[in-house]
Amino acid sequence: MNLIGTLKKLEPGKIFLEALMIIFSVLIALYFNNLRESARDREITEKALNAIRSEVVKNKEFVAPRVGYYSAMADTLANLISIHGKDAKGVKIPGWRGAMPLLLRDAAFKTTISTQNFAGIPFEIAERISFHYSFQEIFGKMFEKFLYDLIDDNAPSLRKLYFMFSELKQMGGEMVESYQTMEVILKNQTVVD
Repeated sequence: MNLIGTLKKLEPGKIFLEALMIIFSVLIALYFNNLRESARDREITEKALNAIRSEVVKNKEFVAPRVGYYSAMADTLANLISIHGKDAKGVKIPGWRGAMPLLLRDAAFKTTISTQNFAGIPFEIAERISFHYSFQEIFGKMFEKFLYDLIDDNAPSLRKLYFMFSELKQMGGEMVESYQTMEVILKNQTVVD
């Protein structure tokens, strides 16, 4: 028998009911698929948020001791300037351990952005996270500039060193405060649907 003959024998009510059941089944499947995808997206975004939390804590633990060193160096250099003058060069600096470079992490933040998982983080929190990492980047660039200036100057003056360590102390202190604030903000933060 051909298809047209088969269709003529079917009752319109049965066809309508079967079509309705098929549509209903597809809609249910789509609904559960959306639920599964939403749960997966929340899980991935939660992992990203946890990675950012961890990164903030590790960066704070890395920067805080350096700020103490920068502060001690600024104080020491101020004392040396009062003894030797601000333009003195080649003076032995007690407690000198070099510039102590910054190796700040931002991989979790950049990965969260590149994988588009920022969408699941509440806007206000995402904005604070972005601002924090922008500040961290500025701090890192300032340190690099000071380091390059030191490299270019074989024997920097006490004034130059004092200025560098005073700025690192000031901005580093603000950076540690930013880490502490972010740690509190992110402590119990969860993703949104």
